[in-house]
Amino acid sequence: MAKKGGTIEDFNKMYKGLTKEEFGNSVEYGELIKHVWKAIPHIYEEPFYCYAYAFGNLLVLSLYNMYKKEGEKFI
Repeated sequence: MAKKGGTIEDFNKMYKGLTKEEFGNSVEYGELIKHVWKAIPHIYEEPFYCYAYAFGNLLVLSLYNMYKKEGEKFI
């Protein structure tokens, strides 16, 4: 998005949308949520750092799916 000329407001809107997509109705969102991405240092300092979040999320979902299929045997 940055390479295509995205503005700060574009990033704000994207972050707020992704946050709502991730947490759904389980969280109340204030107007300031759209600015949170600006305070996450690894977005600027550690390229590819965030892949670990996606990997961790997929791992947990996979394990939970195995638990649902196998029940007590999984434990």
